[in-house]
Amino acid sequence: MKIMFFEPYTRHSPHFEYCLEQIQVHLDKGNEVFFVGCNAEFSACDNNLFHSSAICKSCVERCDKGISLLSKKVKINNSIIITPEEQVIVDEYIQKVVFNNVEELKKIKFRDFDLGMGVASSLITHFRNPYFDVKRNKRLIRNYIESSIKVYLSLKRYVEDEKIDAIHIFNGRLAHLRPALRVAEEKGIDYYTHEAGASRNKYAIYKNMMPHNFTKRRELIREFWESADKNERVKMGASFYEDQATGRARDKSFHHVKDQKKNALPSNWDASKTNLVIFNSSEDEFAAIASKRSMGVYPSQLVGIQKMVEGLKDNEDYHIYLRIHPNLRNANKKILEELYQITAPNLTILGPKDPTSTYELIDKATAVITFISTVGIEAAFRGKIAIVVGNAMYSDLGGTYAPKSQEEVISLLNKVKDLPPLDKEGAYIYGYYRKYYGILCKYYESEGLSKGKFKGVNLDDACSALPLTRFFEKLQWVRKHYFRYN
Repeated sequence: MKIMFFEPYTRHSPHFEYCLEQIQVHLDKGNEVFFVGCNAEFSACDNNLFHSSAICKSCVERCDKGISLLSKKVKINNSIIITPEEQVIVDEYIQKVVFNNVEELKKIKFRDFDLGMGVASSLITHFRNPYFDVKRNKRLIRNYIESSIKVYLSLKRYVEDEKIDAIHIFNGRLAHLRPALRVAEEKGIDYYTHEAGASRNKYAIYKNMMPHNFTKRRELIREFWESADKNERVKMGASFYEDQATGRARDKSFHHVKDQKKNALPSNWDASKTNLVIFNSSEDEFAAIASKRSMGVYPSQLVGIQKMVEGLKDNEDYHIYLRIHPNLRNANKKILEELYQITAPNLTILGPKDPTSTYELIDKATAVITFISTVGIEAAFRGKIAIVVGNAMYSDLGGTYAPKSQEEVISLLNKVKDLPPLDKEGAYIYGYYRKYYGILCKYYESEGLSKGKFKGVNLDDACSALPLTRFFEKLQWVRKHYFRYN
């Protein structure tokens, strides 16, 4: 088989190392492997927003070193090339394309390729803001559009010329990766996306889907459960929740229990009331992975919170607590301002730095309401009434109430005291998957969140000017947040 790996983001560690791991596995099987990367050609990319030559150089060196460690030669094409005629088409498209906000950007297409969703997904992730100013960042967006179309046209020709049988890419949602996914679909060949697995030494592969397709992901979760040891899987699934609650989760740097006061509740907590706790997630995460059609009951978390609060504001027996995710402490100011503008006599907002214990809130709440947060299924595991109104990965696995409309949401909340907690099997199914899914690496060994060694080599050691690269990466962060880019 002719297997193509497209990996332009080699400074994405450990994802580039996961790519190398898969290449070596295919070489071990005797497959013919083609590697397509980038030779500092993108005017903007997720590794290098403003095309710093130092970052480009480091990325190319990292790529070269990784490829050199493979046991056999692969056919390398590190140039994203289009014809002069195609360049004219790209230039004309960029001049004509119109978008006035992020939602309009998401909808733009080049032919049948959903170009805008990939570009928006990349920039939402970068800016940590689903409402970033498209006028302020017009030049940057156009650079992304241009390079994304070039990837699409170049890969389309390359796949035809080399008669590629399958394509492997990292996740598929970002601006320069989505084109490869769409090319595979157009050519009728299989594509495989990859992401991190349950531990840092595991990666997961998804055939003909993005990892963020939660409908298909739930099918995989159920299959994983059915293949598990029936005598051990409940205990093994429960261990995921124990790790979450005690701070032993895989990514401790993302875990916020350590910043909270054990057993702490809000000062105005009244146990005699019906206490509903809404846990939101990072709005940028919500917007970057989904179209409005796939978000669940509401088009956004903000709208959902507003409507739930509005629907219950006159009920004096109810008190609503909105727990803003701790990860939003450094989010765009507008996101927090919009949340704090939601008011009702029976609403208390707990900010991202509030030390109230998440698990005390879960245990003492009458019901827990989530969009995509893992807290929802954690509440189900802890025997609580859990209502999920977004398209969470665990939706429909069981254990949580999953209303399909605003009317169903309010109906459930109005009778929440009479609702029984649901069976915990769905929680065990999800917990088992989250704790153990993925393929154990044979050639890569993690040494932390974003570092490790492939075949005993840290690829950063190949970078001739790593301190300078890291300086420019920090400078890029400052520039994208504090300066106009026009």
